[in-house]
Amino acid sequence: RNTLNKLKAYNGNKDVLFKDINFAFADGFVKYLVGRVTQNTIRKHHKNFKQFIKIAIKKGLYEKKNPCDDLKVKEQEVKIIALTWEQLQSIENLTFEPYDKQLSLFRDMFLFQSYTGLRVSDLMSLKPEHIKRNGNEIMIYKTTIKVNKHAKIPLHKLFPLPDEKTTRPIKVLEKYYDENKDFIFKPYEPQTYNK
Repeated sequence: RNTLNKLKAYNGNKDVLFKDINFAFADGFVKYLVGRVTQNTIRKHHKNFKQFIKIAIKKGLYEKKNPCDDLKVKEQEVKIIALTWEQLQSIENLTFEPYDKQLSLFRDMFLFQSYTGLRVSDLMSLKPEHIKRNGNEIMIYKTTIKVNKHAKIPLHKLFPLPDEKTTRPIKVLEKYYDENKDFIFKPYEPQTYNK
């Protein structure tokens, strides 16, 4: 849908018709994206566009050669920046004034994400029904939103706190878990949470 929206924007906010697609159109689309999105996002849109045309060819909706085949978009190597354990612990040790409840909540949500690997969308949609307890074992069973895959996350095995006989994610979870609430964490718009 995002690629289609970009194609329409490139095409003057008009529908993109297969009869109008040729190498010049595909090349112009890639050049249109330069400066608007990152190199790897350009590559993703090009790949999606190419796939749309490939499906259209199979369905007999496009009878020419796929113009995207002759158009190469390189992937840009991205340096992955991750927090160090010390930085994560300094976030964990932050204290807030009573009037900063939202910052305290966002800190805890961020830590829970860091400990579990949940995406923002999966964190915001986490419900009490996704948490299963079996003795000392506490698991998250959830179908992820972005990739629609079933995730099993053993909270009782992640980042143990030996002095407290629990784990970091369980400690955060216990602070917010209420089986009578719809969600574990109050859902926020991702933009608000990210800010």
